[in-house]
Amino acid sequence: LIFDPEVFDKEGKASISSLDLTEDGSKAAIGVQYKGNEILEVRIIDTKNGKVIGNPITGLNGFNWCKDEKFAYISVRTQEMIDKQIPVKTYLHKLGDKRENDKFIVAPQDAKDFASAYDSDEGNLSFIEEGDFYSNTLKIKKTNSTDEYKTIYSSKQFKASPMVKNGKIYFMTNHEAPNFKIMVADIDKPEFENWKEFYPENKVTVLEGFVITSDYVIVQYKKDVLSRLAAYTLDGKFVKEIELPETADVTGISYHKQSNTVYAGFGTFQNAAKLYKFDGKTFEWKFVFQDNPPIDTKDIVSEMVFYHSKDSVRVPMFLVHKKGIKLDGTNPTLLYGYGGFNITMGPSFLGATASFINRGGVYAVACLRGGNEYGEQWHLDGMLQKKQNTFNDFIAAAEYLIANKYTNPQKLAVKGGSNGGLLIGATITQRPDLF
Repeated sequence: LIFDPEVFDKEGKASISSLDLTEDGSKAAIGVQYKGNEILEVRIIDTKNGKVIGNPITGLNGFNWCKDEKFAYISVRTQEMIDKQIPVKTYLHKLGDKRENDKFIVAPQDAKDFASAYDSDEGNLSFIEEGDFYSNTLKIKKTNSTDEYKTIYSSKQFKASPMVKNGKIYFMTNHEAPNFKIMVADIDKPEFENWKEFYPENKVTVLEGFVITSDYVIVQYKKDVLSRLAAYTLDGKFVKEIELPETADVTGISYHKQSNTVYAGFGTFQNAAKLYKFDGKTFEWKFVFQDNPPIDTKDIVSEMVFYHSKDSVRVPMFLVHKKGIKLDGTNPTLLYGYGGFNITMGPSFLGATASFINRGGVYAVACLRGGNEYGEQWHLDGMLQKKQNTFNDFIAAAEYLIANKYTNPQKLAVKGGSNGGLLIGATITQRPDLF
């Protein structure tokens, strides 16, 4: 144990809310909030022994190490700013220096929007990013220079995320590409008019992310909700689909430059999340870690089905149940949905829900419009004036379960939280006969 928030709060009402490591992992900036106030108190510790270095930095929303690790970008947040809806302000802070010497960097115009600053891992570049949930503006300058930040991309409809590598800037963007694409520009010509297409948008699959190894660009994409990996050359030519070590959904990828290793998370309903890694040159896989909770899932199976919503749109749904289930319309069934904020409902470990399934229950996860199962258009088709599509998708999922004799209205329960709570409230009000 190297850090315990209860040391700083004997009432036990403090929690760790952020963690930012230096490149070599020797130091960590740990943000603690008290009583859920969402205002961070950041302490820097030596990760070898847990010793706190210097005084805590108070009244923050975020902390991000600069490239030289002598400075940090800090986002300021106080209770007054929350009460008065004052936008979060980002400053450049020299570690150990007085806060009054901090240099203002950026703040959004509106408190509902965001603004951040960060340095690139490679290329000696610093970025400012401003925007909202749907779009952004990118500004750039040489790190530690006195240059003014220069705008290289700005949109009120689309967004772009940069990665600096090998003298180039790669951008993952949905600019006129709802399923996302990768564009690339030289560091010395980073403006949008100089961007060139590297990985074009695919109308059937959705780009989720990418990393660049010593020899390849590894792309994570999804088709019908489930994620896969593919390799491309550094000049954008397709090499191959990367065979996974087991059948699972790829939940995310990251890259460790020093060892030329790609890490990949795997998710299924039956197993706790697994972490694998593979060599960035040879694609050789190795197992890294998996938790081992005492939950029995050996007799549980899952499948994906498709059904049609009210407007005939095809919607996917995961069904999880015990082997050999009888489709006689009498199975207790729990239907889960979310359908919002561009979030995909992929396979994830059942946890406590396994107990319900082992006792004969059916667990259904509907992948509704409003999420990100099929890209940005799928997201847009389930929000604001089109929110009824989300409700219709969920109602159609219930109708499918009943029509295909998984269950009946007397044994069908529904579950959802946050945005999913809105979903549940709307659907049981519109169709109380189904639940």
